[in-house]
Amino acid sequence: RLLVVNAYSTIMHKKMNKVAAVLALVVVVRVSGHGSVLYPPTRNAIDSTLAPWKGASIGPNNTLQFPQTGHWKYMPFGCDCSNGTEPCESGQGCFWFSQGCTIGCGACDGNGERISGRNVCNSTKMPTNNDPKYRTSGRNVVPGSPQDSTRHNPWRSPGNAPVSDACGLAGGTWWAQTLGGDFNTTKYATLGDKGSAVLPYRPTGVTWQRGGVAKPTWYVRANHGGGYSYRLCKYEPGVNVTEDCFQKTPLDFAPTSRIVFRNGSSVEFTPTLLSNGTTPEGSMWAMNPIPTASEYAQPCPQRSGPVDAPTAYLRWGKNPTDCSGTWPTTLSIEDTVLIPKDIEPGEYVLGFRWDCEETTQIWQSCSDITIE
Repeated sequence: RLLVVNAYSTIMHKKMNKVAAVLALVVVVRVSGHGSVLYPPTRNAIDSTLAPWKGASIGPNNTLQFPQTGHWKYMPFGCDCSNGTEPCESGQGCFWFSQGCTIGCGACDGNGERISGRNVCNSTKMPTNNDPKYRTSGRNVVPGSPQDSTRHNPWRSPGNAPVSDACGLAGGTWWAQTLGGDFNTTKYATLGDKGSAVLPYRPTGVTWQRGGVAKPTWYVRANHGGGYSYRLCKYEPGVNVTEDCFQKTPLDFAPTSRIVFRNGSSVEFTPTLLSNGTTPEGSMWAMNPIPTASEYAQPCPQRSGPVDAPTAYLRWGKNPTDCSGTWPTTLSIEDTVLIPKDIEPGEYVLGFRWDCEETTQIWQSCSDITIE
């Protein structure tokens, strides 16, 4: 009897392991999008100065992974990234965001669950971004139809969906969740903290000129399409920045951007820019240039693949090329933005807002700069 029981236990254990492996693969495929600004350095990446994130690297051959954020139960992974030939000091910067945010609503609910056509507040607002040229998924679906599963998600009306905080929440939510987020507590923040309230002023030494151009850089850790905007808010000691303040000074893009690879090589491309149906009215947004697969053309023609890519649980997957995929960690995106001529000189916070299309998530960061 003991032998029979042991044999049965062994068989069941193997079956459970197979089931767990399959579930793990499913979870990895459905991971939340993550990303953040690299330059100017952000307040959100302040823990890059702390162990275990200080000095983290994917290595010269893309064989290493960054320290993992999150409990093992909630699909942990790190903010793996590349910054050309320079160190990629990301800390937990890609874990500051808002989620459960849909267009036409007054607040986000913090829930990262994936439900097709999810509408957090039962809003009747229709999507304003419907031209396939600006879509990062579902380009062949009739806009606003029941089959249009992303119709309520942030990128479908750029800038309209609410956020939980102007600089994002630590972990994107108030409770850890597999399809939402988690956060490793540091002396700076814990899960659910508001970035505008807890992240310290972080002088970067970056100075931009009125009437000039600037070149902020960001990275995609886990790709969920959509698009993004850069905004400015005047820095006032002791006063938290707000989304309303950022929306008063959105920056325009110049029609030139670059993909920068970890070996320092780069490819210039023309960003896909959108100004119709955006919030604030007429504000300029750039579509995420990195496709997850073949939804639209990658900005780096003649790139080959597949390429190894760090996923979650310290596992590895594949990107179609080194300029596309769900985990494009071997590149960064350098944009060119225009600084208004008539802006008052002084200290500012640069806000980055990435509205996802495939999920109800919005990635955010805040950087301290000077404008002269």
